[in-house]
Order: sequence, then C-alpha cells, then structure tokens
Amino acid sequence: MSDTIVPQAVVVAYAAGFFDGEGCVRLQANQNGKQSLRVYIAQKDVRPLEYLQPFFGGLIRKYKSNVAWQLQLFGLAGYEFLVAVEPFLIVKRAQAQLAIRAFENGMTDEIALELSRMKRELV
Repeated sequence: MSDTIVPQAVVVAYAAGFFDGEGCVRLQANQNGKQSLRVYIAQKDVRPLEYLQPFFGGLIRKYKSNVAWQLQLFGLAGYEFLVAVEPFLIVKRAQAQLAIRAFENGMTDEIALELSRMKRELV
C-alpha cells in the first residue's frame, strides 16, 4: 500500500463491497449452546484482508485446506463491522440487518435459522 491517506468512508465502502461478494455472517452456537455472531470474509490473496484488519480487527487465518485466507470477526468486532458497512451493502444487507438486530436484542435459534435460510437463497 502507498502512504496515501484514505478517508475512512472509502475504506468502509470498500469493505462493504468486499463483504458483499466474499463474506458471510453466521450465528453459531458456542460450547454453552449460546448463539454467537461471526463474520467471515474469504479471499485467496491475503492482501485485501491485511488491508482491512487494522480498521476492523479480527483474525486472519488459512482455511479450505490452506487454499484461501479468511478474516474472522467475532462478537462485538463482527457487530461493529456490520453496523459500519450496512448502509453500503446490496446483496447481504438483509442478513446484516438481521444479525445486527440479533446482537442488540439477543440471538435465538429462530434468528439463526432465518439467517441460514437467507444465505441459501443467495446461492
């Protein structure tokens, strides 16, 4: 990356577009059976994920038999990411809105099922 200063709104819009195409949001049960918010963005080239990580946090890990990379944002980090990018989303806006509501009001199995249904419709 160059030393050019990029306005935060541009970074958020870029992240939204990237997430719309390469990301997913899940409500996943943890070891106690409680639903947990998880946001993933996957890419074969790690550089876009490394670019986004300082702005949004999370972990970058290899996945899919070490063929691709994944930026993982869990809990509050995932929520804050979704709140930031939601106004710019096109494809995954409804999923993000549902996950935001679930995080704010309590996640239930019913919300997790609705989110899964929405994801299947996109495939």
